[in-house]
Amino acid sequence: MNRKEFREWALEYIRLLDGSTGVALALTKGMSGSDVPEKFIMENPESIISLQSEYIENGSEIILTPTLGSTAPMLLAHGLTDAEKITTTLCSLSKQAAKENAYVAGELGPTGKFLSPMGDLSFDEMVDIFKEQVSYSLRENVDLFILETFIDLQEARCAVIAIRELCDLPIIASMTFSNSMTLSGNSPECVAIALEAAGADAVGANCSTGPIEIAEVIKKMSTVTNLPLFAKPNAGLPKIIDGKTVFPMGPAEFAEECKHLIEAGVTLIGGCCGTLPEHIKLLNEFVRPMAPIKRQKVTDTYVSSPTKAVKLNSDKFISIGERINPTSKKALAVDLVAGNIQPVIDLAIEQDMAGADIVDINISAAKVDEKNIMAKIASELPVFCPAPLCFDSPNTEVMEKALRTYCGRAIINSASADSDRMEDMIKLAAKYGAVIILLPFTGKAELTADDRKEGLKRLTDCCEKYGVKKDRMLVDGVVMAISTNTVSALNTLEFIRWCTDNGYLTTGGVSNISFGLPEKSKINEVFLTQMISAGLTTGIVHVNKETKAIINASYLLSGKDEWCMNWIEEMG
Repeated sequence: MNRKEFREWALEYIRLLDGSTGVALALTKGMSGSDVPEKFIMENPESIISLQSEYIENGSEIILTPTLGSTAPMLLAHGLTDAEKITTTLCSLSKQAAKENAYVAGELGPTGKFLSPMGDLSFDEMVDIFKEQVSYSLRENVDLFILETFIDLQEARCAVIAIRELCDLPIIASMTFSNSMTLSGNSPECVAIALEAAGADAVGANCSTGPIEIAEVIKKMSTVTNLPLFAKPNAGLPKIIDGKTVFPMGPAEFAEECKHLIEAGVTLIGGCCGTLPEHIKLLNEFVRPMAPIKRQKVTDTYVSSPTKAVKLNSDKFISIGERINPTSKKALAVDLVAGNIQPVIDLAIEQDMAGADIVDINISAAKVDEKNIMAKIASELPVFCPAPLCFDSPNTEVMEKALRTYCGRAIINSASADSDRMEDMIKLAAKYGAVIILLPFTGKAELTADDRKEGLKRLTDCCEKYGVKKDRMLVDGVVMAISTNTVSALNTLEFIRWCTDNGYLTTGGVSNISFGLPEKSKINEVFLTQMISAGLTTGIVHVNKETKAIINASYLLSGKDEWCMNWIEEMG
């Protein structure tokens, strides 16, 4: 199956995966608690062939290669050094078990290492670890890939990117949650948004908890993505009885509770720790006759950091903080040249605390190593500031480095209709699932609303070519200085109204309007209210207490704040 076929296949019916590997080997095939599963299987190959054959006989349509821990660092931690031989052998055994009766998913799991800045591995080093494992799995012709039991979203992204940089096979990406959060503090919504942006074809949760708890995670994921949803719960929460780990759910109870997952929207379902072939047999009998629920289609547009998701077509105006820009900040430029990003972190935190929903990052200045500094900001800033990021650079190499490294779905600022880099920017939006700002500037000194429409047509045609849909576009109103053209504000407002009427999300650099004039802040404030009234959905602004009050009052007086609840909540 290709990716498109997989998504259709995964949504058409309830599809069954297998049950546990390690626990099942211990309970039914003689593996001891001190055995390393990969080593045990290498020494007892019939154990995994027999177990996976039982899963297939009981209804599993996808079985997982027993390679959860076969990355080089995990194997080395157990004194095993031949990752190539182990991974290829384990994949080959699953192919033997599957024959023509099931799909084989190459399984990837955590490496046991931590990424910078919390750990000592760089982003590229982590991607390379997964690329090695993926390349070995591809030699054995796995049908798709699956990520399981990840606790850190950025590590899971590294695995997805490693697969995407080597092949175009379908990817199921799953993390493990406790109380609806990963150990690294990632919400289900942020996980789903970020993994979809990175290139996953299905998202979900496995391990740690039973079906009812995972169903709550799945419900939250379903609000932000239309991808197929996956679940592999444990056979209940484990208990220690007489010094042994015991999973309390028998096959019947497990199958019964899994109905909550189907009701939450899951169509890809199996079992994790404590589930045996008998669990899968009853699960097959219980849920396979059920039809997938009709999920409400997600039409909203989201961006996210590792810990915060922001809906762009919100009931509230979405502010993009504009202050990280060295153009008029000499001290910031000096720090960036020296490789010091602390001032960027400080400015981002300041804007976030002032109420900015998103933070724009522009570090273009003479002698700045923009590519590496932007990647460093993309990697480290989310540790200190939860606001999603908008990367602002005309350099496509800088933009790619930032998008590849950033743990979330970012905004690209921007693709211009008059630029020879327009197509490259739009291709990056497609590759990394980013939201892209479309700047319909055609090079004319005086730009009418019709000129902007002409530029937008060129941009959207290119977006269509690369599969970037309308819900991944932000149209820039092209705010030009009124000091050079007294009707420039009117032209922008006319274009914003047209975009609103035609279903486009919009943005714009509000302060551009006052360039070269005294009392800039007063002009900016009035123009911001006019743009919001015209339908502006997001704006690049200097966020402070006064700006927030103007935004809230504009929404109130434009009739967009039902029952004045936002004004009361924000200003009361």
